[in-house]
Amino acid sequence: PMIIGSSATLSGSHVQSTPIITSPMIDTFYYIGLKGISVGGKALDIPSGAFDLQLDGSGGTIIDSGTTLTFLIDEGYQPLLSAFKSAIDLPVADGSSVGLDLCYQHSGDVPSLTFHFDGADFDLPTNNYFIDMDGLFCLAIASSSNLPMDISIFGNIQQQNHNILFDRSAQKLSFTTAICDQL
Repeated sequence: PMIIGSSATLSGSHVQSTPIITSPMIDTFYYIGLKGISVGGKALDIPSGAFDLQLDGSGGTIIDSGTTLTFLIDEGYQPLLSAFKSAIDLPVADGSSVGLDLCYQHSGDVPSLTFHFDGADFDLPTNNYFIDMDGLFCLAIASSSNLPMDISIFGNIQQQNHNILFDRSAQKLSFTTAICDQL
């Protein structure tokens, strides 16, 4: 369910929060501070500040429920892709027919994935980053290099089965896991 207004709250010990960042140029996006990414519990070698919003309004990371995949700038995407390729021992498949870079012929064990936001860690269940597409098992994260803006986007596949609270007055985004089909 979608709850709007003062009755929209999240509570409990598992709720985490990160500040919403205001862009000096684009006020229609919800920017959040992505600080790093871990695969299999190991922090990826991503330059510090790679995901930061710049003073001229470029860069940054937004959370968007209207964008299906997560898109990362190449400084974050290439280490992520490399980490998964080296950690997963499954037969690789050509994902060009579904527009994804990393696919396997069938599902199997994959390492964990955590997005580290300013003050909060977003641990994803496997089905929030590897999805079945036309009989393939594919990473639901792509490079943002073909997008019209130099930006990273935390998309809706990664947000599934989470309650997410956009608190505009407190300028924070809070989240916790949820079993959406039981709400």
